[in-house]
Amino acid sequence: MTRNNLIILFLIAVLVTSLVGYAIAYTSLTPDIDRLNKELDVLNSKNKAMEGTIAGYEAEIDGLKSLLDESVGDEVIVTFGLFNRMPKTVDSALAEGYVPLSEPGMDVVCVPNMGKHYAKIVDGVPTDPILLFDNDGNLIGLEFESLSPMNSPPWEHLEAGHPGMEFEHWTLHIFFSDPSTAC
Repeated sequence: MTRNNLIILFLIAVLVTSLVGYAIAYTSLTPDIDRLNKELDVLNSKNKAMEGTIAGYEAEIDGLKSLLDESVGDEVIVTFGLFNRMPKTVDSALAEGYVPLSEPGMDVVCVPNMGKHYAKIVDGVPTDPILLFDNDGNLIGLEFESLSPMNSPPWEHLEAGHPGMEFEHWTLHIFFSDPSTAC
């Protein structure tokens, strides 16, 4: 054999050896590749199923957030040594003895940025807390008033008072909903 033939034969042997090695490697990896492809298909289908589930949960969470934004919760409790549950609607307030703070015989006035005021009257004087309702009859806040000087803020000092209480006093408003939409 000539030297060129030997070189060609050597190159063919190297090429065949390489191809056989590649074929053996590919053949041994084929089951792993098939298994990994099947696992990938399973993960993709689980991912699609989870996307639907996650979208459902997100919609449910958004609905609950909306309810929370519109609600003061299950109960409003004020404590003065006792835990007093506050009525959350005008109808329940009236049933519990609260009366509108308006001139007798007049319509209940919705005070802008505050709402309609209802209180229990003891000895001719409104007692705390004063309930604040929107035009739909839902509790939106509480008002507390004091004749004693209070820290301002959070208390508001009314030197001349306001209609119905034309004398110096301090008031504190606590709102559960945006009072600008009360009236």
